[in-house]
Amino acid sequence: MTARRKSTINPKVVEMTLTALLVAIIVLLTFTPLGYLKTPLFEITLMVLPVAVGSVVLGWKAGLILGAAFGITSYMTCFGIGMPSALGAFLLSENPVLTAVICIVPRILCGVLPALIYKAITQKDKHGYIAIAVSSLSTAIINTVLFLGGVWLVFSDFLASSDYGAFVKEGFGEFNVLTFFLAFASINALIEAGVCLVAGTAISKALLKVKERFL
Repeated sequence: MTARRKSTINPKVVEMTLTALLVAIIVLLTFTPLGYLKTPLFEITLMVLPVAVGSVVLGWKAGLILGAAFGITSYMTCFGIGMPSALGAFLLSENPVLTAVICIVPRILCGVLPALIYKAITQKDKHGYIAIAVSSLSTAIINTVLFLGGVWLVFSDFLASSDYGAFVKEGFGEFNVLTFFLAFASINALIEAGVCLVAGTAISKALLKVKERFL
């Protein structure tokens, strides 16, 4: 039996290329209807998917870059760039600096933390589905909890007294704005988590097999 010939492909070049490709996908999703499912109050985003894949397959450094790209493009939508964000425009009008922090920092963390989770789990589940699935799922959960939690923590009074709160009261009577916010946050979380769990796990597993074979 002949030994497998060592690949001459530079792993760093491959990782940089894949990272650039995933960043390009994030930008594409930002500027097309493919990236967001719009509602009058929330945007359900699919941009967590390339972040989840990059975090698992390429590690925390790539996850940081992808998370930052996700956060920056998300902040851009608050200005009406790409697919405009109704919620983002509300927040931007109140405090542009805090809006930038809430858009960018949670997204960086949702790129870095899943990579660390994956690394920890693979010590016992070497490139298995459990590690990939948990890490992919955690990307969506971290994004939802930190972003929407940050929005409510910083802007809750503003949301309750703004057109957002008026919209809730007009459509749902004296429905508690916090309860309404949490209800829609739960819908966001379920959809994004489902996408990351199913698609993220499948794509990441396939790319890891390719990576192991050729690198």
